[in-house]
Amino acid sequence: MIPGAATVVASIVTVWVLIGASSAIGQRVNRFDPEDWVTLRDFRFVTSVAVSNEIAYFGTTAGVERLDTLRDQWLAPITSADGLPNERVTAVVVDPTGGDLWIGTARGVSRYAEFIGEVERVFGPPPTFVEELRIDPDAGTVFARVGGGWWSARVGSPAMERSPPPPGDARGSIDVDVIDPFDLPWTDPLYVDSEIDRSQSVRLTQLDRDLRGDFYVGTWGDNGRLWGRARLEWEPLLFGLGGRGGGPIVETTNGMWFVPIGRPRARTEPAPVAIAFAHRDGRWSYAVPRSEPGLPTALATSASASGDTLYLGSDYGLTRYAEGEWTTRGWNTDPPSDAVTALHVDGPRLWVGTSRGLTLWDRDTDHPTAHFLTGRSITALAVSADAVFVGTSLGLYVGPRDATAGAGFAPDSFVRTESRGSRIRALAVRDTLLVVATGVGLGVFNRSSGEWRFVAAVEGRLEAPPLAVAIDDRQVWVGTDRGLVRWRLTTDEWDVYRPSDGLAGLPVQHLLAAEDAVWVSTPDGVSRFGWRQARR
Repeated sequence: MIPGAATVVASIVTVWVLIGASSAIGQRVNRFDPEDWVTLRDFRFVTSVAVSNEIAYFGTTAGVERLDTLRDQWLAPITSADGLPNERVTAVVVDPTGGDLWIGTARGVSRYAEFIGEVERVFGPPPTFVEELRIDPDAGTVFARVGGGWWSARVGSPAMERSPPPPGDARGSIDVDVIDPFDLPWTDPLYVDSEIDRSQSVRLTQLDRDLRGDFYVGTWGDNGRLWGRARLEWEPLLFGLGGRGGGPIVETTNGMWFVPIGRPRARTEPAPVAIAFAHRDGRWSYAVPRSEPGLPTALATSASASGDTLYLGSDYGLTRYAEGEWTTRGWNTDPPSDAVTALHVDGPRLWVGTSRGLTLWDRDTDHPTAHFLTGRSITALAVSADAVFVGTSLGLYVGPRDATAGAGFAPDSFVRTESRGSRIRALAVRDTLLVVATGVGLGVFNRSSGEWRFVAAVEGRLEAPPLAVAIDDRQVWVGTDRGLVRWRLTTDEWDVYRPSDGLAGLPVQHLLAAEDAVWVSTPDGVSRFGWRQARR
């Protein structure tokens, strides 16, 4: 499914609150920021389902999704960033009176206190695979089967003790396999058509019902489903990434793109890797290569956007998404190479870095206007009001930025400039500040004074070589394989954020600085850090 398609998806307004793209919506982001972090993962694989009077919970291989069923709005997910002992959720059960959610994981039992929005540790059972959770609402007791034995506790207690098995009428997530097909209102009891990849069917996993009699059902590889008693048809409940994180994050007028990187892990990702799109109105949709003509791959190394038009760079060449269509063209350089390694939209032009040079592309005519740095492997691009900065495997180059496409450019327009470290990994520019990431450290160039400042990697406050950089109005953000680094230039303060602080994972491979937050892309997911509300 692609953005703008006629496919019906759940209208879920609150998801865009996680993005906080506009000031009006961004004002509501505090609702999800008790600890300033929100983490998005690949929630497509549902292992368990539980429904309270107001919220449907989907336990997945990457955390817990929460859907406000009364308002038809997604709430922030519960992940390891919130304190789960393990991202693989094996069972969920909800207390219908107090609203607390009991969560079984591959490393023990936790309890999510909905009222205060915090994950609490449950004491007693060993920190190992939780096989089953059940609740007896009449007795006010929750049961957990861990290591083949049963444990129980009063629903308000953080401690469990060994106990007999639960009574037969104790509730829990129901495996679709154990239900008599004649008791289900839909035709095929085990499979539904995929909403992510229309050419496939996906298997149903677990289900639960709400007080209205509606079924909330999980799938293996396609998020959740709602079978409403009134509509008598499937409604897709899509939310989260379409594969591993780690790829570029791009904001457009209508929403935000999350591009996966690397290859899927066969054990947990039988579904095809997809590009995820969070629409501004709160819906989620996905673009799967084999389902979208013109999209050869979802695994891109670079991305850029203007308005509603998205550009992706990959080994297949340059891919564009505009007006509901994907188009891809191979890249012709001398010698031939199709690998697009860096992109930057510059008004009516597009700067395209490849493994064999730099091309200036006219977006209106969809043709190149000039070629530069032939034979150089382009690794990064940044554009200011008057200059274009090009990172290569052999150093940093700078050229003029002319207001007229193609005017004033010659093959030798770009000249090599001073930088410490030959291979440029990432670039960021804002006003008069240029930040250069190399394998040996971080260079900061004040274009007003002409002065360089260099911070060596693995020495002092920069623990590892930088992999990604971004600049906002107050600080420089640096991604490394040790964490997310925040450098406040005016005070020379340094902070490092790690997975224990809420970061989705390591290494940090792409960054996007927004008005009040920074988006961090790692192989284990994408984190949004609301630094303006941060406690430190």
